Amino acid sequence: MMSINIPAHQAVTASQLTVWLHKHQGQAKVLSLDCFDTLLWRTVSDPKQVFSHLEGTPLYRQWRLSAATRALAELRAREARERSTGNGEVTIEEIYQHALPQADDKVIDALVALEVQAEMECLFVFTPVLELMKAARHAGLKVVVASDMYIRRPHLKAMIDSSLAKIGQTFELDAWYTSADSRRTKYQGLHRLICQDLGVEPGEVLHLGDSAHADYAGARAAGVE
Repeated sequence: MMSINIPAHQAVTASQLTVWLHKHQGQAKVLSLDCFDTLLWRTVSDPKQVFSHLEGTPLYRQWRLSAATRALAELRAREARERSTGNGEVTIEEIYQHALPQADDKVIDALVALEVQAEMECLFVFTPVLELMKAARHAGLKVVVASDMYIRRPHLKAMIDSSLAKIGQTFELDAWYTSADSRRTKYQGLHRLICQDLGVEPGEVLHLGDSAHADYAGARAAGVE
């Protein structure tokens, strides 16, 4: 496994977030944020535990799905796409299609909606990052979210909006990006797509996240701070 040693000056604590922004805001036009374990956190220790919450639902019972079969379907869907295209990034729809090849689109859409709802129930906003978003917007920066995740843009937006609503807050992001939509992760160049889409240079983007591989090495490989 790749080991990345992040210099101490690149590690930012929650209390330092707005200071970090102030240090860079003269050159920055965009604040990019990882979503899960950065902006949004879960009330479960392992994301796969969300699948366990689905096991008791009528739809999961009807189709004899379990947390284990849901996790295995994702693994198999990624392997199949890697073999056919050389890229293992999949959508949540493709995961359920792999789990239930006999199911029609109506069933797949219902299963996707069920999982998105289960995620929403487990998510909460990390308020220091919300304050960072507000500070960035006040400073004139665009604020976007970039997530290596099988969910697509409407799902990500719904999860963020729902989590903000739990604490009586709203925030209109400028854009949402997922590896499911773009078929590329942050390490595979998602930020290059973001820069192209927003019409900015990589050096004008600040990115914050929790993963040394995706959020640090991936962003830096694209020229993002």
